[in-house]
Amino acid sequence: MQLHKLPDGVRLNWYGISGEYFIAKNLSVGVGVNISQKKYQARGSEYTPPKGFWTNGVVPDSLDAECSVLDIPLTLNYFTPWRKKGNVVLSAGVSSWVMLKENYWYKYKSNDPNLISWWGTENENKYWFSILNVSAAYEYKLNHQWSIAAGPYVNIPLKGVGHGQVKLTSFGLKAALRFTTYKPSKF
Repeated sequence: MQLHKLPDGVRLNWYGISGEYFIAKNLSVGVGVNISQKKYQARGSEYTPPKGFWTNGVVPDSLDAECSVLDIPLTLNYFTPWRKKGNVVLSAGVSSWVMLKENYWYKYKSNDPNLISWWGTENENKYWFSILNVSAAYEYKLNHQWSIAAGPYVNIPLKGVGHGQVKLTSFGLKAALRFTTYKPSKF
């Protein structure tokens, strides 16, 4: 699946909360809940709906999609040792996606009014542990409990998602405000 630029671009908005438990000094397990809005465009050949969905078997040339997704990540996080006020956090894991709302608009070269032009649903598709997550971030310590972190991420589906089973790879930058109660033991 290739993301194609829409007039206002590909938009990925994330809002969420997460927590982590340190299993070693520099290693934690994290879990979270995020809500994202994904807006993308794809070729009709990249969209595979249930058999018999297309009117008279006519596949659209392209489609626009807007989806609201509940993302539930489970990650393993490695923290490099602190240097002055910063460190690097490397994360990998899997996510479960619950498609809260899906809307698809289909575009054809033909102007046949009988061809399906829109389809939408709510709470129909769920993908448990089906998205691979990889990220890196630089974390800057504000004080002994608060820090900020920012860096790139990529989410790679292990199978197609949504009504059209699209390979919807997401990538971008994420930022976080972190609060920790973890205090390393003194040796």
